[in-house]
Amino acid sequence: MGRKSKTCQRYRAFPKIKELRRNAGITAEELGKAVCVSQGMISGIENGCRQSSVALIDRIAAFFGVEAPDLY
Repeated sequence: MGRKSKTCQRYRAFPKIKELRRNAGITAEELGKAVCVSQGMISGIENGCRQSSVALIDRIAAFFGVEAPDLY
């Protein structure tokens, strides 16, 4: 029996973060370390499984040199 992909979508997903991260050639773990959260938190907010604070979105936007609304 194959394993099904887990999708949450309980919270707003941020696929733009994943796109920026992949374009920059960094892992979720590396981004997490740069903005002081876990790899799981980064993955969770990218996929809508975890809720993010405005402060975290601001840190991620600053890391990528974009404005926070560009991540939505």
